[in-house]
Amino acid sequence: MGVGGTVEGENIVCPWHGWRWRGDGSNALIPYSKIGCKDNVRVRTYHSTE
Repeated sequence: MGVGGTVEGENIVCPWHGWRWRGDGSNALIPYSKIGCKDNVRVRTYHSTE
């Protein structure tokens, strides 16, 4: 997601599948899915500061 990924609102958007992820790594939205998101799916997060 670091290469080609975008930020929309508070979510990071995967450039390949369009899945949206919250800052804590939880799935926020699967745009083409009828269920909307999967609560049991997460991505690894890394602490960062600006």
